[in-house]
Amino acid sequence: MKIIPFLITCSIFPIVGFAEPAKTAPKDLDPLQMISGFHSLFDKATGFEYRLLEIDGSATVAMNPVCLYLVVTNNSPGDELQSMMVQLRQVSSIEAIRLTDQPGKIEIDAAIDRLDSDATKQKTIPVTLHLFAPIKAGKLPQEVDVTLEEKKSK
Repeated sequence: MKIIPFLITCSIFPIVGFAEPAKTAPKDLDPLQMISGFHSLFDKATGFEYRLLEIDGSATVAMNPVCLYLVVTNNSPGDELQSMMVQLRQVSSIEAIRLTDQPGKIEIDAAIDRLDSDATKQKTIPVTLHLFAPIKAGKLPQEVDVTLEEKKSK
């Protein structure tokens, strides 16, 4: 699956949005209160920092209540600043996040909830999300490749 972000410029910083509207928080909740996890990795090969935000939606969603957002930035001052924000997918939980040997690629170990084949029981499946943002000549890409791989049961 390819995620193609589009840029929206705000007075404070650029944000990347999507054609698919994001779910909004209940009116009595501050969106910052919904952040339940934060992970940060710095890729020395590309000079970009990857930040993964976990947004807890368990107040309104029973299955896969954690929505993932990936922020990629070069943390440069002034006109050289590049950043993008990508809404990934909803998961049940996050286990680990790591850089790979390939520059611009990270992996997220997570769990997702699914209904069984009869749609009567919920089961949790361990997965790995592979995210690849091919950074060339110090520039952020137009697309982020996201693949989901189910882990083998031991």
